[in-house]
Amino acid sequence: MNTRARVQVRRARVEDAALVYRWRNDPFILARSGRPREVAWDEHLAWMGRTLGNPARLLLIAEVDGTPAGQVRFELLRPGEAVITTALAETFTGRGLGVEAIRAGVSEVTRLWGSLTLVAWVRADNAWARKAFVKAGFQPQPRLDTPDQHECLVRHADEAGGGTHVWTEDDLRSAAYYDGLVRQHGSAQRGLAWGSPESQQRCFEVLCDGLPLRGSRVLDVGCGTGDLLLFLRERGIDCEYTGLDVSPAMVAAAAARIPGARFLRGSVLEPVPDLGREFDCVVASGVFAHRRAHPREFLHAATARMFSLCRRAVAFNTLSCWGERVEPDEFRADPAETLAFCRSLTPRVALRHDYHAGDFTVFLFRG
Repeated sequence: MNTRARVQVRRARVEDAALVYRWRNDPFILARSGRPREVAWDEHLAWMGRTLGNPARLLLIAEVDGTPAGQVRFELLRPGEAVITTALAETFTGRGLGVEAIRAGVSEVTRLWGSLTLVAWVRADNAWARKAFVKAGFQPQPRLDTPDQHECLVRHADEAGGGTHVWTEDDLRSAAYYDGLVRQHGSAQRGLAWGSPESQQRCFEVLCDGLPLRGSRVLDVGCGTGDLLLFLRERGIDCEYTGLDVSPAMVAAAAARIPGARFLRGSVLEPVPDLGREFDCVVASGVFAHRRAHPREFLHAATARMFSLCRRAVAFNTLSCWGERVEPDEFRADPAETLAFCRSLTPRVALRHDYHAGDFTVFLFRG
């Protein structure tokens, strides 16, 4: 059965108050709700008025063949990020309609509010809701603000705005750029695409001074031609190292440059054969500057993925919008906003902005 064409959403109206009230107190929906309590009519009317009149909230009615079937709600958590909540009446469940209602809601909120990162908090015992969100493109992502007994699932802004191909195109563009640098300069050129080898070395020093790397399993995201590994060896830091990069030329050059070391081609946001899932420390140096498609959301997604792969700590650096020098087509992150996002993953965070006016490093530690 093709359910996609049958499900549509529309903005809720004042006259939908009784309909939404019936859903809010429906025993089937209450049993799966994050707040399983009945509400009084007067309380509901007050909530409905606040919701319809609030530009940071969006209440949609999902309809199947023109028949109201449930609701999809959005509420802004912060600029660029909103929480999504869904509920379908029991008679419309079990047929894949929930997935289509989520997708229709995502399309509508994107049309109205633009591309957003969407967060769904699903009760841990609600396997059907989890399955629906995963099918609609949401992925598990641990966050500190997740309610007790719930799981957090996230759909990042590029996916809400058109699919993962947006970031894939960026990866391909980056790979072509760095492939060209290797062909032009060769594999022995240190600090490819950095302002200077000295600035690269200083960033490495900050990363390494803040992490317990000695004797650790280390994943180097955006490893290039292996400069970080050479830096570690020069400092006498022995570790079990894996390098990961989207550029095939970089990976090949690194493997030729440092025989016996482990280098893999791929993106940290995509499945990589033989990568494994457990590293003590994950680092990323200089990987965010040339992102074009939703770079802030890419930084968030990559950070969350790196943190999911680590057992002890993550560290990454990025250009800072606090710096005075701005180059065309460079992404410069907001240190305060970046730190706030990292604190949604763990309270144990640190930021260094003292070593360079236009660059900063963030550390995330497991408890």
